[in-house]
Order: sequence, then C-alpha cells, then structure tokens
Amino acid sequence: MPLKIKQIIKKIIHISTFSLIFILLFHFFNTNASENNNSKEYKNIKIKEIAQVWVAITTNIGMWKTWDSDKVQLYVNPEILSPELFLTNPEKTREIIIKNNMLFLQEYYNISKADFNKIIRNSNNKNTTINNLLKQLKIRYKTAYNNFNNLKKQRQSLLSEYERISNQIEALKRNLESHFNKNEAQNVFNDVDSYYSLKHQQTILKTNIIFINNFLKKYTILISYNSKIIEVIELNKDALSKNSYVVIPKSWTKLLKEFELLYSEDEFKKLKK
Repeated sequence: MPLKIKQIIKKIIHISTFSLIFILLFHFFNTNASENNNSKEYKNIKIKEIAQVWVAITTNIGMWKTWDSDKVQLYVNPEILSPELFLTNPEKTREIIIKNNMLFLQEYYNISKADFNKIIRNSNNKNTTINNLLKQLKIRYKTAYNNFNNLKKQRQSLLSEYERISNQIEALKRNLESHFNKNEAQNVFNDVDSYYSLKHQQTILKTNIIFINNFLKKYTILISYNSKIIEVIELNKDALSKNSYVVIPKSWTKLLKEFELLYSEDEFKKLKK
C-alpha cells in the first residue's frame, strides 16, 4: 500500500476517534447538567426509579422481584403561587405550572396505558407484582389528586386578579376617552402606557388560566381511570394471583350468585369484614 494512502487512513482513524470521544464527553456533561437543573423542580419520593421499573415491566424481565426503595422524582404542585409572581417572573411560573405539569401528566399517562393484566400474568411472583403495581399506582393517584386540588386553588387566585385588572382596564378606558375629549395630550399618553401595561398583565394571567383549565381536564380523566384500575386490582387480588377466571353461563348472574362466584362490590366488602 502506498505511503500516502497509509497516512491518509491513519489521519481518518485519528479524526474519527477524537470525534467519538468528543461526542461522548459532550453527551455526558450535557446529561448531567440537565439532571442537575431538573432535580431542583421536583419532590423526591422513595420508590423505584421510574425509567428502570416501567421498562422492566413492559419487557417482562422480572424487575419486580428486585424492587427496592430507590428514589424517583414526582412533581408536586405548590399549594399556590401569588399572581404577582406570574406577572413579575413569567419564566419561573411557566416552568412551575406549565412544564412540570406536562411532564407529570405524560409520565402518568404512559403508566396508565400499560397492560397490567399481561404484567401480572407473566410474573413469576404474582403477589409481589400485584402489591408493587398497587403501590406505584396509589402513589401517582395521590400525587395527581393533590396536583389537581392545588391547581384549582391556583386558578381561583389568578381569576380574582384577572377580574381586578379587567376592571382597571375598563376604568382606564373611560379616563382615556375623557382626557382625549379634553385634548389633554400628556394624560392621554400616560393612559395609553398604563393600558398597554395592564393588557400585558391580563394576557399573562389569561394564558395561565387556559393552561390550568386544560391540565385540570387531563387530571380528571387520568385520576378517574387510575382509580378504577386500582379498584379492580385490589378487589380481585386473589383471582389475579392464581390466574383464576369465571366463565359466564347463559343463566348469568343469578346462578353465579347461588354458587357464591359473583359478588357486587358492596357484598364483597361486607364479606371481607
């Protein structure tokens, strides 16, 4: 092989190696920086790392057998933020209200659409799997319910401020008209500046109220669905752990009740007491 070709190949190898090392280092530091920034916005809860647990569940590799109490980060809405904070620091409130709720709801949705029946069926230790599934779902249900209630309080606070500013705008319009009719130029200029400022504040509040309304709708759907999943799994733990099932005959409920194979929820709860 000619010497020049060998030298060219060596250069290509060196450049490729350097590029690969650079990409890996960039990815490493960039990932760490993102994790450090995100960690400030969340509340730590002692349960299994969500990325590991739910990947393990869906791929059925038995991670539930090694479930422990590592930390996962679940966002919890603060009870209430002052309307002034929304107006003076919109970037911070966007992070708290919009971004964090979007992340939580997406994670909650991804978990809720898991095939729980398949997870339990394919488990080698069904009782442990069922208990851990319930624990995971209940933690998210409780967090989602708290987020929902806190968002309702936040919305009410913003609505009150929105109404106050709207009233100020209407009063300012009347003043502006009066000053204009009197040819009071400086007062007109001041009124216009005040109008721009108030309309800007009104827009910030209205935007956040719209986002909160949409988050509340999503929370309502997911909380309702999750509560039904928890209820079904809890009431049927024994049957699920034993892979039991009921074949419904043509005679349906009457005969099943006679054989004590079918209970309403109230009947089952009385039976358990």
